[in-house]
Amino acid sequence: MYMILEEIREAKGIGKYIKHIIILFFLLTGLVTYSYINSTIDHKIMQLQQQKSELVAENFRLKQDIAALSSPKRVSDIARNKLQMKNVSYSQVKFIEKQ
Repeated sequence: MYMILEEIREAKGIGKYIKHIIILFFLLTGLVTYSYINSTIDHKIMQLQQQKSELVAENFRLKQDIAALSSPKRVSDIARNKLQMKNVSYSQVKFIEKQ
């Protein structure tokens, strides 16, 4: 009989802490969920920063290509050699005016 009473007392003692245990469980679940989401976001940010670095480097390279391809010397060489154009004096140039 004494054992049964002791078990009932222990059960009542645990009952006091059930609310605390449930609250602790939900807090820990929330913390784990927050950590997972934060880790996922950090990973995505790192991927986007890497992609940004690659795009900035490609943009720089493309600007260099544009500068090289549009240089006056290159345009002049193409005009003379490929298009068979010749240099003319300013007096030979005819201007057409808009009306």
